[in-house]
Amino acid sequence: RARALLRGRNYCIADDIHDLAVPVLAHRVRLASHVEGYVPTRDETEAAIRDITERVPVPL
Repeated sequence: RARALLRGRNYCIADDIHDLAVPVLAHRVRLASHVEGYVPTRDETEAAIRDITERVPVPL
């Protein structure tokens, strides 16, 4: 909502969500590891979120 407000809107659009998904979610999401003792890196987490946002179509 803050980005929308900075852009002169009082509502969010799909581009707001898409453009901010990686920086907002990367510190909140923890990827599961199938290897004991291995913790996925932040870069891997960001790549996974980026992949999801690129594959999921924007609702119309």
